[in-house]
Amino acid sequence: VFRVRAGNFEGLFSVALVELREAKGLTQTDIALQLSKPQSYVSKYERGERRLDIVELIAVAKVLSVDPAQLCAELACEPLFENFDKIFHPGGSE
Repeated sequence: VFRVRAGNFEGLFSVALVELREAKGLTQTDIALQLSKPQSYVSKYERGERRLDIVELIAVAKVLSVDPAQLCAELACEPLFENFDKIFHPGGSE
């Protein structure tokens, strides 16, 4: 269960990473294997128990096939999940 408060970017980010992973049909283990990390690594950042540094964020975004800069911009500037199609299909038609 995620507790997301308005303006809580870290909470929004954790929720977004879970939503993206699930939308791609991937498990935490799938992500962990591609990152050469234990499953607990993915679990911890998804629950907000661990922060990702920029290098880790880029690696996770690559596994999820999303643009890390766009992901951050979407979460920081727009209502949660309103424009996820832009994240899943960067440069696609609307």
